[in-house]
Amino acid sequence: MEKVRRGRQEKRAHRQGSGYWTRCPSCGKDVVKKELLKKGCYVCGAGPETDRAPVPYKIPCPRCGRPVVREAMERTGCYLCGFRPEGTGKGRTHGH
Repeated sequence: MEKVRRGRQEKRAHRQGSGYWTRCPSCGKDVVKKELLKKGCYVCGAGPETDRAPVPYKIPCPRCGRPVVREAMERTGCYLCGFRPEGTGKGRTHGH
């Protein structure tokens, strides 16, 4: 397990040192630095010249509080606890 963790740290350090990748200041995802500066983040849309406000990539589930992908929550609900917002059209939450 330690070997896997060390490998991830080395990979992250290599990516950061390359200057090619950077973290989006809005959603925290690793994105190509040149594209972030030119077009904005491909994940959340945040960028230097975007008219819209950055949208978080993950949001906390209203029921269980765990972070879930915003787009998936809006479409189908929380994949961890089964909570479904009213606008999803998928019926009742299972188990409740």
